Amino acid sequence: MIRIVGQKSSNDEWKFALERNELLLYGILDEQDKNLSPFVQHAFKANSSWDQVIEHLGETLYELLPLYVHPEFKNKVWGLVNGSVREGLRRRWERLCL
Repeated sequence: MIRIVGQKSSNDEWKFALERNELLLYGILDEQDKNLSPFVQHAFKANSSWDQVIEHLGETLYELLPLYVHPEFKNKVWGLVNGSVREGLRRRWERLCL
């Protein structure tokens, strides 16, 4: 699961962090691979700008299965994904953003 977490400051400036949690993978690791567990959870540095987080995601953004889009970012997100994701995902993004 990949999640962009944002926090709005008192001066209306947003700061973001990118969280990646692949705990489902941890369940299938065998005992020899358990040393990989630190790589299963990862947080991209907090206090990043929107552009930094989107740049860090790169092409991965267009393969994500979206679950929720904050109302304040629907137009911005739609502008990123519209025309860039495959048709099946496009419909899901459209339902969340429009």
